[in-house]
Amino acid sequence: MVINNQSLTVNISKDSIREMESFIDKVCDQLFINETYYGNLLVSMTEVLSLLAESDQNGEKLEIVYNSDYSTIKFTLSPIAEEICLRLLSPISIDNLSNEESDKNFFLIYSTVDNITMNNIGQLIFEYDISALHKEIYEERKKHLLSYFKVAKKENTTVEN
Repeated sequence: MVINNQSLTVNISKDSIREMESFIDKVCDQLFINETYYGNLLVSMTEVLSLLAESDQNGEKLEIVYNSDYSTIKFTLSPIAEEICLRLLSPISIDNLSNEESDKNFFLIYSTVDNITMNNIGQLIFEYDISALHKEIYEERKKHLLSYFKVAKKENTTVEN
């Protein structure tokens, strides 16, 4: 069962990355998220924390609220400086990257999040589509159940004769 509206408040510093990783682990365990989605969540969330730690927000608190409907996962992050919000809302191309570390952070975040929106000034929402994962699990389970019932039906027919 998904426990929605879980939250984590961390100090904005590179030392808080371990807390962020633990939170992402917990969320992914609850939703049975595979490694690909886990990797995207982990990269984007730790990169945003690193980006904030290198900005004027170092030392402040960051609140992260998680919510899922089983087809998407949403993380609401606040407060985020307006300039960082606006930069994350603009498409980023690998061709436009400079050698600055922050450009690499922005690119990694933008590349691993399916949808980024700004709810209010200073509040970003990272959304990840996980519905394909559940469809794969459903199809695999369906295949196993159909095979099982075919075998069970044959056994019942044999026993009755």
